[in-house]
Amino acid sequence: MASPDHDSAGSDPRAAGPRWLRALDAFEHRWLWNVSTALMLAAASIMLLEATARTLFSTSYHWAEEVVRYFVLWSIFLVFGLAPRRGHFIRTELVFERCPLWLRQTFNSSSCLGGLLFSGALVWAGWVQTLNLQRLGMMSETMDLPLWIVKISLLVGAVLLFVYFLYCSVLVFRGRDPYRSAHSENT
Repeated sequence: MASPDHDSAGSDPRAAGPRWLRALDAFEHRWLWNVSTALMLAAASIMLLEATARTLFSTSYHWAEEVVRYFVLWSIFLVFGLAPRRGHFIRTELVFERCPLWLRQTFNSSSCLGGLLFSGALVWAGWVQTLNLQRLGMMSETMDLPLWIVKISLLVGAVLLFVYFLYCSVLVFRGRDPYRSAHSENT
């Protein structure tokens, strides 16, 4: 049975993609999505615990704010490249579908180029930030956790996003629409 994210092999360009992309897709779907969800649930639970403790017992856990911040950060950056691969992005289909084919391909090409530049800049910034934090030996405020371990989430998410835009560029080069959602193909 097909998952709700993938309509069928014919409508999803990733379904017939290269083996490495299918493996990455499976890894992201089975592990990253679940880990990200667990981190977000843990962050919400810790926030609820902290709010309850403050309200009922007039006490506060000094580590709660920092843990919640790091869990949310990792949760978001883990699915940074996964969300657009699942079709969770904004695109004005009404206008886009009315354009001639050459203009749609131009828009797709410029979108891929912009995405590659943006995610490439994020990869570079994440790399520099991680190296600097590791070199300086900076630690977190209350937990004495090395900050580079927390901040490497930007690098991980940016690399996943770069891989996404790289594959979209390959699809555009082959004359396909990499951003076509399953919903727009069914209508």
